[in-house]
Amino acid sequence: MKHPRLQGIAWPIVVFTFGFISPIAGQVERVPFDSPAWNLDEAEVVEHLGRTSLKGTTLLDEVVFEDGVIEVDIAVTGARSYPGILFRRQSAENLERFYIRPHRAGFYSDALQYTPVINGIAGWQLYSGPGFTASSEIPSEQWVHLRLEVQGRRARIFIDDRPEPALTIDDLQHGRSRGAIGLLGPQDGSAYFSNFGLDVNAELAFGPLPDYEKRPGMLTGWELSNAFGFSRIDVERTPQQQGLDDPGWRKVSSDRSGLVDIARFLERPGRESSWAWARTVI
Repeated sequence: MKHPRLQGIAWPIVVFTFGFISPIAGQVERVPFDSPAWNLDEAEVVEHLGRTSLKGTTLLDEVVFEDGVIEVDIAVTGARSYPGILFRRQSAENLERFYIRPHRAGFYSDALQYTPVINGIAGWQLYSGPGFTASSEIPSEQWVHLRLEVQGRRARIFIDDRPEPALTIDDLQHGRSRGAIGLLGPQDGSAYFSNFGLDVNAELAFGPLPDYEKRPGMLTGWELSNAFGFSRIDVERTPQQQGLDDPGWRKVSSDRSGLVDIARFLERPGRESSWAWARTVI
């Protein structure tokens, strides 16, 4: 799955510059898509299912979001697509992303997914299971309400008027960050957005974090080499066997699950497929 590259924007230190932001906790303020607050370079405002809607990908310019509530209605055809919400977007390469898979709804456990985008890599294959993916019914050709609540390192998604969250995220991978808000949608008309709202003063209560038990014997200390273009190396040979006496080893640590997301430490050298070595001592 490729992550579309969006145009970068510069943000002021003052986090909100538009008057539509509500000063009242618990009050969601609607932001119509014909507002100049939206960047519509990769989107268009259309009519769909009786509403003024948005098709495509857009950013809410000059808004820096940290904690609060983001709401939007979505209508899908059921075709393969990955529409969703971008939040705390620091750049096109680093952001948090929630999306749905309409074509897998009702059948698979990953119809809903949260994934970080780190240094331009959407790590959806790595971030799967409890806290990252969930099953859900997403009916086609009707408006479905999404509510994203964000506080600190945690977030949760509610669908329609269901009282329990459809997906709870206990460890946002960018930590306590802040950034822009966006909607990521296809251009082919398989998904539309309407009725967008925002509350940056919402009083949210997530409760205590679940206990995480460190598994005995987990390998948490590693070394990573530099990243190399795939055509430059022989993956069947060690660095020394192909004349790389110093491939740039650096020490890294896994997260609490034992995962080392290489995208955190290495940037891809160009658009070519790339490769890095990892080593540890047992």
